[in-house]
Amino acid sequence: MLCDFIVNHFSYIVFLCLLLLVVYIIKFIISKKSTCDMEIDYAEIGIGQTKVFLKKNTTVKQIAFKIWVELRTRKIGLEIDEENDILIEVYNSWYEFFKIIRSLIKEIPASKVNDNNVKTLIYVSISMLNLQIRPHLTQWQARYRHWSEKNFLEEFEPQDNQKRYENYDKIISEIKIINSNLISYGKILEEIFSN
Repeated sequence: MLCDFIVNHFSYIVFLCLLLLVVYIIKFIISKKSTCDMEIDYAEIGIGQTKVFLKKNTTVKQIAFKIWVELRTRKIGLEIDEENDILIEVYNSWYEFFKIIRSLIKEIPASKVNDNNVKTLIYVSISMLNLQIRPHLTQWQARYRHWSEKNFLEEFEPQDNQKRYENYDKIISEIKIINSNLISYGKILEEIFSN
């Protein structure tokens, strides 16, 4: 009698088992919150062709990687070359970096902010902007640009012109420290996206 019931209702039993499995997976994912790095991408529940696809949530790693790429491919994340780098171009690059990083931070899902990697990513990103770049730009960028516009001499190369600025050595010294700090931040970002 039980065997007849199972045979006659096999597809319904399979459907119920698969439905219970899907409910269990969803419950597991929800209970793990930020420690679980999986999300349901697509689910099709039905008799015969029940499918559940899971994909790894890589949003945070992607953002960390994008910030790292910006850092490693701009002058901001490399040591300054006093003989060849031009301060105006360095400041332009820093300004662009600032805008891009701010945009990328906004892409971090609010549902992930309690995750330790996300907290680290946010802290590193905001520290780069507010503790490293912003203070220097606030103090020096406008002053230097103003001086440069008024004191640019055609007979000098841009690299030689900038060395005439009375606070050039101070600016270069600070930029070297900031570059060194940002290179260290880059190593933290690398850990986030490679784990």
